[in-house]
Formats: sequence, structure tokens, C-alpha cells
Amino acid sequence: MQNRASEMDDMSDTLSAFTDEMKRMLAVKTIDIDVPLSQLGVDSLNIVEMVIICQQIYVNVVNYEDIAIDENTTIRELDEQLNALSIPAAIVDAGTLVHQAPCTEQP
Repeated sequence: MQNRASEMDDMSDTLSAFTDEMKRMLAVKTIDIDVPLSQLGVDSLNIVEMVIICQQIYVNVVNYEDIAIDENTTIRELDEQLNALSIPAAIVDAGTLVHQAPCTEQP
């Protein structure tokens, strides 16, 4: 089982990898991870590539549809969301992942 320090390292690793890929995608040398994506020049054409980048970096995300993103979302915020939606690697590696359907109220 991962300890808290190891989980924090994983989160900083994903942020670093995501930042590097965003710089490559936008063809820039530096990028401010706290500036909204729209101000960084991310447009509708970049979104598809950004989703592919996210799927390659955040491989343990349970449901990408749960991500809340708009033109004001920052790289840091997106990284935090994706990490929050990720299943710890130890669970995935152990093969103990159990996907539960959302509860719905019965009348």
C-alpha cells in the first residue's frame, strides 16, 4: 500500500508530465499551470489532443466523464481532478477493482 508521501510524489509526477506535454502541444518553452486553459491558447482543436495526453498520463482514472472542465480550468486544477478520480495503482495492480454502479433510489 502506498504511503501519503508516495501518493504526493505520484501527484507531482503527473503534474510535471502533464505540464511537459502541454508545453509540447502548445509549442511553448514555459507555461503557467495556474492560468486558465483558454488564456494558454487551448482551443477546441487542442482539446482532443489534451484528452489523449490525459489518458496516457492518468491511466487509473475511473470515469473521465466526471471531469468538470471549462475555459477557466487550469492545468493544476485538471491534474487535481484527474488524481482525485484515479484509483490507487496498488488496487489496480492487485486486480481487486470492483466497479459499482451508482445507487439510484427506488420508489
